[in-house]
Amino acid sequence: MNLRDVFKDKRRFNQLQKSLGLAKNIHSSRLKKLIDEGVLEVSAEDDNPRGNIIL
Repeated sequence: MNLRDVFKDKRRFNQLQKSLGLAKNIHSSRLKKLIDEGVLEVSAEDDNPRGNIIL
Protein backbone atom coordinates (compact mmCIF):
# COMPACT_ATOMS: atom_id res chain seq x y z
CA MET A 1 0.00 0.00 0.00
CA ASN A 2 2.87 2.41 0.68
CA LEU A 3 4.16 1.93 -2.86
CA ARG A 4 0.75 2.66 -4.35
CA ASP A 5 0.53 5.93 -2.47
CA VAL A 6 4.09 6.94 -3.39
CA PHE A 7 3.17 6.36 -7.04
CA LYS A 8 0.15 8.62 -6.45
CA ASP A 9 2.54 11.43 -5.45
CA LYS A 10 2.23 11.22 -1.67
CA ARG A 11 5.71 11.90 -0.41
CA ARG A 12 5.41 12.83 3.26
CA PHE A 13 5.15 10.43 6.20
CA ASN A 14 1.94 12.03 7.45
CA GLN A 15 0.34 11.92 3.97
CA LEU A 16 1.07 8.22 3.67
CA GLN A 17 -0.03 7.47 7.22
CA LYS A 18 -3.32 9.31 6.79
CA SER A 19 -4.03 7.56 3.49
CA LEU A 20 -3.40 4.12 4.99
CA GLY A 21 -4.99 4.77 8.38
CA LEU A 22 -2.19 2.99 10.25
CA ALA A 23 -0.80 3.69 13.70
CA LYS A 24 2.47 5.67 13.55
CA ASN A 25 4.58 2.82 14.93
CA ILE A 26 3.29 0.28 12.40
CA HIS A 27 3.59 2.69 9.49
CA SER A 28 7.10 3.71 10.56
CA SER A 29 8.18 0.07 10.83
CA ARG A 30 6.87 -0.76 7.35
CA LEU A 31 8.49 2.29 5.78
CA LYS A 32 11.80 1.49 7.47
CA LYS A 33 11.75 -2.00 5.96
CA LEU A 34 11.12 -0.62 2.47
CA ILE A 35 13.90 1.95 2.92
CA ASP A 36 16.33 -0.65 4.31
CA GLU A 37 15.62 -2.93 1.32
CA GLY A 38 16.31 -0.08 -1.09
CA VAL A 39 12.76 0.05 -2.47
CA LEU A 40 12.23 3.59 -1.15
CA GLU A 41 14.62 6.30 -0.04
CA VAL A 42 14.40 9.57 1.83
CA SER A 43 15.40 12.69 -0.05
CA ALA A 44 16.42 15.63 2.13
CA GLU A 45 15.54 19.04 0.75
CA ASP A 46 16.20 22.59 1.93
CA ASP A 47 12.50 23.36 2.39
CA ASN A 48 11.81 20.03 4.09
CA PRO A 49 14.56 18.94 6.50
CA ARG A 50 12.78 15.65 7.25
CA GLY A 51 12.83 14.75 3.58
CA ASN A 52 10.45 13.25 1.10
CA ILE A 53 9.94 9.57 0.42
CA ILE A 54 10.82 8.64 -3.15
CA LEU A 55 11.14 5.53 -5.27
